[in-house]
Amino acid sequence: MAVWATLEMLRGRLPHGAITPVSAPDETQALGWLNYAEARMRSVLAAQGLRTTYTAGSGTDDDAILILAEQAVNYAEGRFRRAKSSLEGDDENLDGQELVDGFDAFIDNIEDEATLFGAELEGGDAPESASAFRSHVTDDPTGLSVTDFAARVSMSEEID
Repeated sequence: MAVWATLEMLRGRLPHGAITPVSAPDETQALGWLNYAEARMRSVLAAQGLRTTYTAGSGTDDDAILILAEQAVNYAEGRFRRAKSSLEGDDENLDGQELVDGFDAFIDNIEDEATLFGAELEGGDAPESASAFRSHVTDDPTGLSVTDFAARVSMSEEID
């Protein structure tokens, strides 16, 4: 269930596309898009070693909630607009696609820049788990060590 974004936030973005239990798309679909967006963000945050829960009313958590809710609503709005166009028979209208693509780019950004993103969510201080050093050298399952990768310099002839 969506905890950062609300249906009311989405409704505020769509003044001419009211979301009701009987509209097309309806409330159930809209909530599904919000739930999906939040679930996807939580999964990626967890995979990157970042917190997945934030408490409203606790300072920097409010900022994190605002950032994450905005992205969830962007995704749901994009999906709503795409569905609305399709239901109206205008499949070639790409209205809303840029919001869906923007959400996907946001997810990629979390994956690519976990330390920076963690700092943004944590009010300037990324959790240590997000900035852990990961590499072939430190996480090598073959038993190789750093010395196996040390540079070896040799000269084949003497230089005068």
